[in-house]
Amino acid sequence: MAHAKSGKKHKKTKKSQRSAPSGSLTARGKSSPGIPRDVLLAVLLIVALAVIVRVAYMAEVHDHPLMTTTTGDPEVYDLRALEIARGQWLGDEVFFHSSPVYPYILGVTYKLFGHSYAAVWVIQSLFGIGSCLLIFSIALRLFGKREGLVAGVIAALYVPFVFFDFEILMITYVLFFTLLAIRLLIAYRDSPTAWLALASGAAVGASALGKPNVLLFVPAALFWMWWVFRRTERAKRAWGSRCAPDDDKQLRHLR
Repeated sequence: MAHAKSGKKHKKTKKSQRSAPSGSLTARGKSSPGIPRDVLLAVLLIVALAVIVRVAYMAEVHDHPLMTTTTGDPEVYDLRALEIARGQWLGDEVFFHSSPVYPYILGVTYKLFGHSYAAVWVIQSLFGIGSCLLIFSIALRLFGKREGLVAGVIAALYVPFVFFDFEILMITYVLFFTLLAIRLLIAYRDSPTAWLALASGAAVGASALGKPNVLLFVPAALFWMWWVFRRTERAKRAWGSRCAPDDDKQLRHLR
């Protein structure tokens, strides 16, 4: 009897193993590799809300007189961008303004789509939606799924974000690259590599092209990265494998 029961159990186990497809959820709820379903649903919700709000705003203001003309800083950027679109990449005089690169972004946009503010709004809205996802990712990594979802939804519906996505200003790009730098620094904390360090530095540099005072963040970031490097044994091994034999004494000194 005992042998027969054990044989039946063995057959059931084999049958269950055959019926369970590879990568499916197990009886105990182990998930397949990749993006968890709840995180993917949160991303889709945040993107949907951000798109709906921006499309509704664009439909409301696209023909408003304040949106079809530029004054102040937007006018300066707009005029310089038109020159760039016509081929005057260097210009006739020194362009002294807060963002030297933004007129080139506008100029390339005008070259591709004509003098269209709508094209600028769409491109900047895409970066704005990217900022919402970065806020979600940062909060998710630092606090948890619920906090990440709340932060992402708030960002998607945050009126100043929507407003500046439709302004002829660099601030949308500054926000995106600043958040990207923060997210890369968090990734560096988890897995310190030279590529993540360089990528976060490049993101800070791109942000500083719009707001140079972002560079005030750099000393604190460098000190924090050095501290992570000193504290993480994995980083020491990764960097140590790339060092020449003559640099071994210096590596031991860092430890």
